[in-house]
Amino acid sequence: MTPATGKDLPHGGGMRILIIMASAMEQIRGAIRQGRKSRYQISQETGVPQSQLCRVVNNGYGLSLRALELVAGSLGLEVVLRRRRRKGR
Repeated sequence: MTPATGKDLPHGGGMRILIIMASAMEQIRGAIRQGRKSRYQISQETGVPQSQLCRVVNNGYGLSLRALELVAGSLGLEVVLRRRRRKGR
């Protein structure tokens, strides 16, 4: 899976949410590289395989939104979703 940048996803009654994954993934990569926690610790806390975390850090692979939320939470970060602003507002 590769990082999705600015991907619109349908949500509930036609509402669309804009998710900026690339920036979030860079923050996750940076936090893991800084050594706040080892990939092993993160894997144990989140259930995300250590091999997947290794690919995220070393090869630029992405995570599903759920895995991103779990890993971010383990690192003391938060994923925030918000409505996309309409053009002209």
